[in-house]
Amino acid sequence: MRMHFTEHALQTIKRRIGETPGNVKLIYDTDGCGCAVNGVPSLWLVNEATEFDRRIDSDDLSIWIDQRHEVFFEDTLHMDADPKTGVFKLSSPQQIYGTNVQLTDKR
Repeated sequence: MRMHFTEHALQTIKRRIGETPGNVKLIYDTDGCGCAVNGVPSLWLVNEATEFDRRIDSDDLSIWIDQRHEVFFEDTLHMDADPKTGVFKLSSPQQIYGTNVQLTDKR
């Protein structure tokens, strides 16, 4: 799996990480969505990766994904951020996963 970040998305994430150490994790959040196959993509800032996490290849940022969530995403992903709101858009060459992807600090 590989993820490309636009410059604006990268700067928005780095600003949110700040001085506190942490890792970015792409998740498929199913809480409140009804069942395990209904969910929305989300980004979490976490203290550390877990034993189930795998690193997503990226030249720009260290990002992780729970190996059980990989099935919900394609091999090539693209992350952008709206310059006015800082809200993220996650897409692939085949589809848009979300135009309101949230970055939540779980540290």
